[in-house]
Amino acid sequence: MHLDERDPLLRVWRRARLMSQSWLEYWDELVDVLARQFQRNRVEWSDHALQQMNDRSISKRSVQFVIEHCLPDEMYAAHEYAHGPHPHTNPDPVFSVTGRDVPGNWITVAVAVQRMGPGKLHFVIVTVLEPSTNSRHRKSK
Repeated sequence: MHLDERDPLLRVWRRARLMSQSWLEYWDELVDVLARQFQRNRVEWSDHALQQMNDRSISKRSVQFVIEHCLPDEMYAAHEYAHGPHPHTNPDPVFSVTGRDVPGNWITVAVAVQRMGPGKLHFVIVTVLEPSTNSRHRKSK
């Protein structure tokens, strides 16, 4: 996805590297760009995410649905994502979204936002999980 350097989404990406909550005010624009990248099959899926989806019978359509129809739970700037096997090593901002997928099950999706050169953003689905009763991800949507 090519964006003009003056595009507010690039400004929010830059701020997100410093202040993770700044994404919230631009969520509609961010999810719009992500939706267009889903349509063009340009979203990358990590091996970990694909394995988690396979283990839990979660489709790519369900992941896309949650991202496009729910609000983010958590947003982390670079080197702030405290989860996974290597906490605080994320080179890119990460956000998570929790909601009901297409069949109605609760899932959480973590997405990394990478800058791939001037005016280009790239999204990577990092992981997909089912929140448990002890999950830090909220289920109050």
